[in-house]
Amino acid sequence: MTLRTLPRAAVAGLTAVTALTLLSSCSSSRQTAEVERAKVKHAATSYMQAWLDKPSDPADMCRWQTKAMRPNHEADGGTIPGCIARYEDDFAEQDSDAGRGHLDIRVSHIQNVAATATQPRGKGALVTLHRSGEEPFRYALRLVPQSVTWRVSQTADVGSRYRHTDDPVDEVLEHTP
Repeated sequence: MTLRTLPRAAVAGLTAVTALTLLSSCSSSRQTAEVERAKVKHAATSYMQAWLDKPSDPADMCRWQTKAMRPNHEADGGTIPGCIARYEDDFAEQDSDAGRGHLDIRVSHIQNVAATATQPRGKGALVTLHRSGEEPFRYALRLVPQSVTWRVSQTADVGSRYRHTDDPVDEVLEHTP
């Protein structure tokens, strides 16, 4: 190696190191995004299971909701005990799902959603629910990070108005308080 080729070799070596660093950071951020997506999916599934698999589970529902979404937020700041008590009253005469098919919950279309006048930015998800022998139905959920987990801050029934589209999440969450 001569003095003339030394700078070229150094540049080539530096370029290779830079490329490897970029590749490893891309891989790392892809893994982080996959972990985040899995956490959002788990939170959405857990919340919907607690809510819609009858009888509903108030304790689990409250754990998966943001304080602001809990029905007792205005009364006591959204404490877990206050939330559970409120839902236990609401669900006191709720029928069970005994005799009905298993509730299948599928979470898809996880995406970033912008803040609105009443909701923080976060992740949106489409949740499709189905029981054997019944029509499927869909909800759009907004989830936000709180502490070390994702929590539900908004739910919106997608309804038949959006039956024509596979991914109504952003539009539904934007237009539902």
